[in-house]
Amino acid sequence: MQAYYNLGILYRLGRWTIPQNKHLMFQAWLEAALNNYPPAQGNIGFAYSNGLGVAPDLEAGYYRSVIAAERGNKIGQENREKYHPDLSPAQILRAEKRASDFLAKTARKQSSTQDKQAGKQPTAPRS
Repeated sequence: MQAYYNLGILYRLGRWTIPQNKHLMFQAWLEAALNNYPPAQGNIGFAYSNGLGVAPDLEAGYYRSVIAAERGNKIGQENREKYHPDLSPAQILRAEKRASDFLAKTARKQSSTQDKQAGKQPTAPRS
């Protein structure tokens, strides 16, 4: 996923034979973010919050920044604090709930993948 992240950087800066294109920058970072690459989550939060390659959406930016911050990403941590005052309490709660759900879902998915790689059988949920 670092390759998508790096491609986004190239589209943002417009280097070598790659033209500057904020829309393609956003798409590349989004691909990396959807595959759990924390730096991309931070950059997607920044892009949403500032309307870079996508319509501005502070709540979506905050949501992505919370995910990145929870994974230790410095950009996410900075953006979470920077955009927090511009949101209503309801927006903050929605974004934090979405981020919490996303993090829990990806943790379960990662655990399941690790169990499969280790040859463990999934256990049935208890009632």
